[in-house]
Amino acid sequence: MSRLFFGFDPSLSHFGYAVANVLTYGSKPIWLAAGVIVTKPLGCASKTEDNRHRFQGLARQLRELVRRHGHPDVVAVEAVALMHGRTTLTTISALGRARGLVDAIAAEYSVDAREFHPQALKKLVAGERTAEKADVEKSLVARYPELEALFAQLALANREHAADACAAVHAALTTTQPPHQEQ
Repeated sequence: MSRLFFGFDPSLSHFGYAVANVLTYGSKPIWLAAGVIVTKPLGCASKTEDNRHRFQGLARQLRELVRRHGHPDVVAVEAVALMHGRTTLTTISALGRARGLVDAIAAEYSVDAREFHPQALKKLVAGERTAEKADVEKSLVARYPELEALFAQLALANREHAADACAAVHAALTTTQPPHQEQ
C-alpha cells in the first residue's frame, strides 16, 4: 500500500517542502520533490496587505504541490523555532500563520500534522541535537543519495529549508507504526 509523506519547514519567506512516496511499510522512500517556496515583499501599501498577498501565494503553491503529487497520507512539520530575545511579535505571528497553512492541508485530507522539534530532527537525522544545518543535509544525502540531485537544483540559501522538510519526512518515516492488519 503506497503512502505519500509530505514534510514542511514553514516560514513566510522560505517555506521548505518535501514529498516522498513509500511503497510498502519499511521500504526506502522514493523522493518525489524537495524544494522551497520563496516569497518576497511586493511593495504593497501596507505590511498587512503585503503579508496577505504572500500568504495567498504560499497557499496557492501548496495546493499545487498536493495537486501535482496527490493527497498526503502523512504530514510532518518542523516545529517553529524562535530565537530567544531576537524574535518580534510580527515574526511570531507570520511564522504561526505559515504553520497554520500546514495544519489546513492536513485537515483537508483528514490527517494530523505530526510536529517535530528542530533538535529532535537533528538527533534523528545526524545523531546530535546540536548538529549544524550542513550536517543534517550531509546525513540525509548519505542515507538517501537521490536527495543530492534534488538539493543541487536549489540555491545554497534554500537548501537548508528543503533539508529541514526532508528531515521531517525522515522523522515521520522512522516513527510511524506499521499499519494494523486484520486477522
